[in-house]
Amino acid sequence: MNRIFFFLLFVILLSSSSCKEDVTNNYVTKFGPDFNSERKKLNIPLLDTSFRLVAKHKLEDSICYLSFSKSDDKDSLIMSNKIMTIVKGALNRDESCFLGKRKYVTIDGTFLETLFISLYKDSISNKYLWDCELHDREPPYIKITRDQADSILKSWNIYPY
Repeated sequence: MNRIFFFLLFVILLSSSSCKEDVTNNYVTKFGPDFNSERKKLNIPLLDTSFRLVAKHKLEDSICYLSFSKSDDKDSLIMSNKIMTIVKGALNRDESCFLGKRKYVTIDGTFLETLFISLYKDSISNKYLWDCELHDREPPYIKITRDQADSILKSWNIYPY
């Protein structure tokens, strides 16, 4: 899965539509920084209180996407954004994107190495599963375990988050 393509598609969808205001306000409150105690229980990277809501999109009556981003645009070793999928009022996916310090070059430009850590609810087993990917070169990107992701964050000096 090309995460950059889907991320850009996601941002376009988010900018073209928005959740109903009451639902959005409820979800932003429920799944914003106030949800960090639940994130901690699930071992999900916490949402920094300085992040701001940058996009929201209601796909169907029961599905809403929220995207939070850091408040500045500086290149730093930090979580750069967090995207959540809420289904029927419950967290379905929580994805955190971390930027590293090394840069790599592709035909599309120069990029910082990027680590994605996602926890999602599998629709068949109804259990939460990890989906982690390291982008440090041209595709194909590297699928890694959660332990490997934590090790990378430690090497970047941003663990624990």
